[in-house]
Amino acid sequence: MKVSIIIPVYNAQDYIIDCLKSVMDQSYVNIECLIIDDGSKENYGIELIKNILAEYRGEIDFKLIILEENKGASGARNEGISLASGDYLYFLDSDDEITSNCISLLVADLQNHPNADLVQGNVLCENEVLMPDISLNGKGFPDFSTDKSWIRNHLFLSLPIVPWNKLIKVELLRKESLYFHEGIVNEDVLWLFRLRKSVKSIVFNHEVTYLHKTNLNSVMNSPKNELKRINSYLKILKVFISEIDDENKLADNFAVLKHFMHNKLLVFFPENQNYFKTNFDECLSQALNSEKVPWYFKLMYFTMKLPGKTYKYFLWFWKKNLGLLYRISIK
Repeated sequence: MKVSIIIPVYNAQDYIIDCLKSVMDQSYVNIECLIIDDGSKENYGIELIKNILAEYRGEIDFKLIILEENKGASGARNEGISLASGDYLYFLDSDDEITSNCISLLVADLQNHPNADLVQGNVLCENEVLMPDISLNGKGFPDFSTDKSWIRNHLFLSLPIVPWNKLIKVELLRKESLYFHEGIVNEDVLWLFRLRKSVKSIVFNHEVTYLHKTNLNSVMNSPKNELKRINSYLKILKVFISEIDDENKLADNFAVLKHFMHNKLLVFFPENQNYFKTNFDECLSQALNSEKVPWYFKLMYFTMKLPGKTYKYFLWFWKKNLGLLYRISIK
């Protein structure tokens, strides 16, 4: 079983040494590691990677691919999907690390459940306050499931909405054209929303295989990228509404509603807040006018159009009805 590890890199010299060493320390060696440099502006980072690879004497096949223009993490990951020669693919962020037995643990799960579409590992988060739901602990997931409805519901509602720490069948990604939407941030959300529709079998490994750090300088955390984040959030919400499937209509609606609620509660700099509100209201109107959204979901969308102070009075309505909608929607 050959595994392709994909690491998107952009000016990541502050973290890349530990990241690459964690790959070099893998007990499983039938690995190719594709380091996709996304048009870094700092040549020092590229030279640092080249020096690390030049000193490596192990069996893992490292390849550095340098993109001429910056395409974002989405473009770098898409390049990795296209170039991967492994049977399964594993995304790793350049500011994170994996445990030395990460790949061997996940591959062992595939020996127990051959040909599974996805193996999900567990995560240890550096800052659990910022990402409290990132771990699998306490969620009661089974070791293995082929229940397509269960997978579709939980892969988006209960699992970490991130691409990393998942061993994914390469054939599935290419066959279903499950590439990342380029030109936006928070692309993980849209990718996973689509991925869950194609996964037919999933394995859970509850041992920690991934060490996630908090990079305050990342695109998702940088204040200077706030307007780009806002436009990305809005675009994703519009795509969500348009891609609700009749086959799994209720579960899709519940998942989309939850993300609308999350966006409603976001706070931005004052100069961007009105811009977000105006365009968020347009997204709400799209949901309210959509034939794919049942009337009882539209009641929830309608409350989000109310002004902030008034909306707070309706939070009891949310809390009372979300549980009811969940029971109706999730099988």
